[in-house]
Amino acid sequence: MGQTRFVQPAHGQTGYRVRLDWGLQGARAVGADASTTVVVDVLSFTTTLTVALDAGAIVYPYRWNDGTAEQYARENDAALAVGRSQAGAGQISLSPATLRVGRPPGRLVLPSPNGATIAHHLSSQGSPCLAASLRNARGCRPGAHRAPRIHRHRGLRGRG
Repeated sequence: MGQTRFVQPAHGQTGYRVRLDWGLQGARAVGADASTTVVVDVLSFTTTLTVALDAGAIVYPYRWNDGTAEQYARENDAALAVGRSQAGAGQISLSPATLRVGRPPGRLVLPSPNGATIAHHLSSQGSPCLAASLRNARGCRPGAHRAPRIHRHRGLRGRG
């Protein structure tokens, strides 16, 4: 995951104020020099993310199927979410419902194959990265100052 990949200059869309692309490769293309990036994910990652934020958790998006996730969770004094099929009783997974059973953790490392992997990559580039979904679309409109921001080392906190 930490590899540098060549990106075709045209894919960077540098002549445009707003740039759009798909997946991790697209994030690499348009996010390298962006002042702000927005990960739009309408599946498990952003739904679980917003449920965790609503419960007051600090969330650290992380790469999917990465052997360093447990160590990253320990370094951030955080619980580690697992894949839905791997979750046992009482474990947090990519299913938002698992955060509503019992008391949610104060800090959560949340890996996912798309949204979290992309957010983790973009947040490591140094510019603000927002997470948008159907649940928080109003707060993530262009120019939103109060949208949740992903910070690689500080995690994601709800705003507002």
